[in-house]
Amino acid sequence: MNGENIQPALVVLDTLGTCLGGADENDNGHMRELLDSAEDISRAFGCAVLLVHHTGKSEASRKPRGAQALADGVAMHAYLHGDGRAYGVLDCTKQKDGEPFEPIRRMLHRLDLGKGTASLTFADDFKTGPRENKRRVSWLEMRQCLQGAGIPLLPKVVAEILKMDRKAAGQALREAAQRGEVYQPDEGSGAYALVPGYTPNLAKIAGN
Repeated sequence: MNGENIQPALVVLDTLGTCLGGADENDNGHMRELLDSAEDISRAFGCAVLLVHHTGKSEASRKPRGAQALADGVAMHAYLHGDGRAYGVLDCTKQKDGEPFEPIRRMLHRLDLGKGTASLTFADDFKTGPRENKRRVSWLEMRQCLQGAGIPLLPKVVAEILKMDRKAAGQALREAAQRGEVYQPDEGSGAYALVPGYTPNLAKIAGN
């Protein structure tokens, strides 16, 4: 491949820690040098540069790990979180030259990369944008949520994904279990999955 013919739209440094080459992520001077290098890449190729980095040790932390110069020097910062199995949420926590984008929620799908390795990828068909808490959700939407996840989900996880009331999610799942549409593969876990081979009346449940 001739490098002179490459015209990327995006260069990803994944992860930042592996690209430091001995530099200290807790050193403000080193992080400024890193950002300057990223800016050089951006100007050379006329593209965006994305730094993939970890947050601090605290589970509640949404700030990038290391020196403050890193958080201060980027034009945009987005925080990716979720349950690591069924769904992911991308929140914009900094946008230098505009309004932060609305949270993006996606179902996660397991992708087999071969040779015994796998990764998680966003599904393009899941809904985005903010939702009101305790909104009314149809059973069809809940069923699609279970189907898209491909794994048993707890009522609270379904409620979090769909931004609905947890009690309403639990009630809907219990009712679906009574009519034989869902079941609990492991009763001790409290998670629900769709019954294989069950054929729902989509026209009927779409109006619920």
